[in-house]
Amino acid sequence: MGLTFFEILLLVIGLYLVTKIVALEGQIRGMKSTLNELAKHSDLPESPINDEVLTLIEGGEDVKAVKLVRERLGLTLLEAKQYTDKLKDEQIDS
Repeated sequence: MGLTFFEILLLVIGLYLVTKIVALEGQIRGMKSTLNELAKHSDLPESPINDEVLTLIEGGEDVKAVKLVRERLGLTLLEAKQYTDKLKDEQIDS
């Protein structure tokens, strides 16, 4: 029941890709952190879409809020849901 050369090659390639993905995710987290710090220290207003999204959320129209985020920001469904959930949580905390 030994592994063939092809199976070993696929395993090595898979491990390499997983390692690269983890490294890229770390870089993305670092960039997000940097952007958040820059945003805190700048005088730029929040994204204007946030007011519209919060109005929809407050009206109980979460689905419309996610749809608006998807259309305006070009995010996937999951990303848009996470974006609206984060806004909702921030609104509740404040």
